Amino acid sequence: MRELHEEAGIPPSAVVPLSGYEDVPLDIDVHTIDANPSKDEPTHHHVDFRCAFHLGAEHAVTLQEEEVDGYEWRPFPSAASPTVRAKLALLT
Repeated sequence: MRELHEEAGIPPSAVVPLSGYEDVPLDIDVHTIDANPSKDEPTHHHVDFRCAFHLGAEHAVTLQEEEVDGYEWRPFPSAASPTVRAKLALLT
């Protein structure tokens, strides 16, 4: 929720957790982040907890440009992560 708000400008009040996944992530991804000398960061791992939400209200997206270089709303069949898409397809 913090990342959603900080990086996309979507407040927690604008989304509703997917029923049955209020307290657990839909998917977890671990990936390596390259070193960033400008931030004095070494190579490290990120753990992404992917949660599923319904956008409960229209809301403008305001990106944190130093962290996110863009966004794209995608229809379900072209969701970026095949593992998340497969898990969402199993839900009613």
